[in-house]
Amino acid sequence: MKCYHCETENPEGAQFCKKCGRRLDGLSVCTACGKLTPADGEYCIYCGSNRNAPVYTMPLRFPEAEIPKGQYALPAAVQRPAHTEARRQAYAEPQLKARKEKAQKSLLSADGPGAGGSFLPARAAGIVGKISDVAALVTAVLSLIFTFLIGASLKVGTGGVSAGTPGGYSIFYFFGDAYAMTYEGEIPLKMARVGAVFGTVCTVCGLLLVATSAIFFIVRAVKFLQKKTDKGILAPAVMTYLAYLFAVALFMLCISQKVELAGVSTSVSANIGTTEGIVLGAVALAAAVILSVLRQGMEGELRGYLIRMCSAAVYAILAFVAIGLLGNGVAFMTSDALGASASTTQGFLPLFSQIAAEYMGNNTYVKMYNTILALGIILVIAVAAVSWMVSFTLSDILSSPGGSLQKRTPAFAILAGIFFIAAGAMMAAISLVYVGNRGSEAFSASLIVPIVIIVIGVFMSASAIVRKKFSPPQEEGSSVQEDVYAF
Repeated sequence: MKCYHCETENPEGAQFCKKCGRRLDGLSVCTACGKLTPADGEYCIYCGSNRNAPVYTMPLRFPEAEIPKGQYALPAAVQRPAHTEARRQAYAEPQLKARKEKAQKSLLSADGPGAGGSFLPARAAGIVGKISDVAALVTAVLSLIFTFLIGASLKVGTGGVSAGTPGGYSIFYFFGDAYAMTYEGEIPLKMARVGAVFGTVCTVCGLLLVATSAIFFIVRAVKFLQKKTDKGILAPAVMTYLAYLFAVALFMLCISQKVELAGVSTSVSANIGTTEGIVLGAVALAAAVILSVLRQGMEGELRGYLIRMCSAAVYAILAFVAIGLLGNGVAFMTSDALGASASTTQGFLPLFSQIAAEYMGNNTYVKMYNTILALGIILVIAVAAVSWMVSFTLSDILSSPGGSLQKRTPAFAILAGIFFIAAGAMMAAISLVYVGNRGSEAFSASLIVPIVIIVIGVFMSASAIVRKKFSPPQEEGSSVQEDVYAF
């Protein structure tokens, strides 16, 4: 076996040259990320670090034990237990062996990526990747633009046909017009304005989430253009679109209202601008994801990428369903008054306005108002928290190189599920308190929406716990160490 560096003949099966001591497979360990990269390359093929840059090390305080050439040893303080070492050998070594064989084939191949010496597939994959990045950019830009067009309008429907009425509410409604209300007496006015306060807080939370996601997208895009990262901009684009959906849900949580009676429905729901933003963003995002999968297939990295994308897709679908349910409102009830079945859904603003309108100096309504106020505060905190947790979880899943998840990802997923459970429980509690204090047997709480949200939260937390428990060591954020110590 001839040495790749000095061309000295070595015995068959040797791993290191007997003359220069270098690896015989033409690879070397990157000092930045610890992965094996071609020794003749100026930059690492995994992290892009300059391999010729000087490396500064601190002098050793204690003499190091002599280690045979070509082997690596862990300090005694971080020696692996026996069961951990067994798991490492079971999961990490086959993957590292396959990666090594793939790198050798890549180095020994003289034809390049294409058959017959043609680089057309590589160029085609690059073109598809650029189109995917453009679609991701469009998704993020649309999400930012339509954030300021979020609004709601009054719709009346019957027999499956609905029509909107002129006017409506914009996302800026809670920064002024929502407080322009007149109620006789100080207590009713206070009760009514609480709904406007909730709307302002929720709107601010939604805008902050979109702003944070936009900053994350811009930073990632700049690094990607400067070739300082290979993670791409799909993850921050998805995060920005998801932030836009949460901003819509938080706005509708406060403004939404729906009454169905005798086949006629009257509702305050998302306006045309909001619906267009959701649809156009979803189309652009779908194009970005499909093209990204196609690019990975052309580059021969489809299997691991599909596993990560499927995991992200399942998580995103659950999150999207829960987000849509959160935008329905906070109180749900049904009634059978006068032989006619009716259902009512109310957000924070119409709920507290209804409490203020019905207030007649009765202590029961004061007690109901105080209880719903406390439950509403917890609900807003839970929804705001789940917005951040879901956004960062999905971004971590999509950004993880090679399918390896960061240690914080399972924690974010578990917390997101817990906050979904808390939000659903608060919505159910508000419905029960509101119906229970009305003193009418004709009304009953409808708990379908809260229960579905709770079930989604339970499934999210449970699946995250299971994945964390049964994931191999490589998915716990130690892939760099495994690469270094395995050879």
